[in-house]
Amino acid sequence: SSGRICSILALVLMVWMMCVEIWVYIGEQSKYSTKVDIDTMLGSQLRLNFNISFPHLHCDFASIDLWDKIGQNQLDVTRNIEKWQLD
Repeated sequence: SSGRICSILALVLMVWMMCVEIWVYIGEQSKYSTKVDIDTMLGSQLRLNFNISFPHLHCDFASIDLWDKIGQNQLDVTRNIEKWQLD
């Protein structure tokens, strides 16, 4: 009888933990999205200073991609960008 109660409680706890993890995973998908829309003259460069902290993202996985309205893309821009690990 006590084994059955422990098994049922463990099952309920596992289902609850699984639901919480799924809810957190779904909530985190759009949490770190940022869009900067700047209208500048063609061919000019704009200096952009930013300070963003991602406590659960390792520096190796962080990158910056740039693109403009006319379709020019720059992927993984790392020149002049400093990253610090938060411990």
